[in-house]
Amino acid sequence: MQILSAQISWSHNVDIVSKCKAPIEREFYMKMAKKNGWTYRVLIYHIEEGTFERTMVSQSNFKDNLPTNMHQETAFVV
Repeated sequence: MQILSAQISWSHNVDIVSKCKAPIEREFYMKMAKKNGWTYRVLIYHIEEGTFERTMVSQSNFKDNLPTNMHQETAFVV
């Protein structure tokens, strides 16, 4: 199986790496770009609008509601 960065365009990778500091944020945008077929401009829009942050905030109550044995470091599912 190809690594995630090889499944999206070079321009997508460059922007994600240059604009996203946290590895989990980079992974989020890579997965979303691949899954949703985001163009370069759509990807930039989502990064600038803070889609990652909004998604994480909207899922912040999962850890409080899940049994302890089901907690994970990453909360998003793509």
